[in-house]
Amino acid sequence: MAQGPTQPWGSPGPSPYGAPQDPYGAPPIAPGPAPFAQNPYAAPYAQPGVAVAQGLYGDAAGEHMNMKRGRYRATVYVFFAFLMQIAIVAGVFAVVGGLIGAAANLDDDVTGMITLALGGTGLCGGIALAYFVFRDRWKCIEAFSSRFCSGLMNLSLLYVPWVALVYANVRGIQKLSGK
Repeated sequence: MAQGPTQPWGSPGPSPYGAPQDPYGAPPIAPGPAPFAQNPYAAPYAQPGVAVAQGLYGDAAGEHMNMKRGRYRATVYVFFAFLMQIAIVAGVFAVVGGLIGAAANLDDDVTGMITLALGGTGLCGGIALAYFVFRDRWKCIEAFSSRFCSGLMNLSLLYVPWVALVYANVRGIQKLSGK
């Protein structure tokens, strides 16, 4: 019974069953030169510069994962900016209705009806415009606005919704050109 030397503290040597397999349930790791090919569970376009290099924009493309963020979340402020977008459009329409009634020297009841009708039209138009501006850019707007949050909600409430509103409209204009 001649056996080779064994090591009581180490590995018994190479496995007689072949190469070690991947852990149970893990997909095989794809070989390739890209650094993100090593992690099959990584979110798509989670690597810096990939989304911009391929010309993909918006939340669906994962653009918000590449953006620089602040320490605090800005979701509440983006929601307020969404509501401000609707209110500004409705307010502009209502003011135009009031000016029409004043310029035509109409009765107050008629001026009120015109203002109410144009304000309602502006409300519907504001909802449509806000939906278009914030659609597929909500997380990007939140990531950008989070840079400006101070950590004091009462202070941030004064200016962060305005930052989010301006940035959302800039992105909305860029959306028209395909960005």
